Amino acid sequence: MAEIPKLGLKQLREIVTDAGELQKGARIVDDGGLAHLARYEHKLFADAAGSSTYKVQILFEDKGVRGRCSCMAARSRPFCKHAAALLVAWSNAPDA
Repeated sequence: MAEIPKLGLKQLREIVTDAGELQKGARIVDDGGLAHLARYEHKLFADAAGSSTYKVQILFEDKGVRGRCSCMAARSRPFCKHAAALLVAWSNAPDA
């Protein structure tokens, strides 16, 4: 089981390779669009505001980092803007 590492901008860009999604995720964080942030073992969780409330998870596994979200965009890309937002929020406050 992987630990949840502290992430800097360089690591965020390596995980979320779509710069547009990363930028949208940062905007979601800045606008206060995440709620109920939590972590348990090697997972991060949040609710993301959008056209509805989306359930977002980030899993840190030995084979890498995986994003999950209940939004439609998450079905066609590894990290949607909501998953990117959760990673940005974690990088901003890893000890919270």
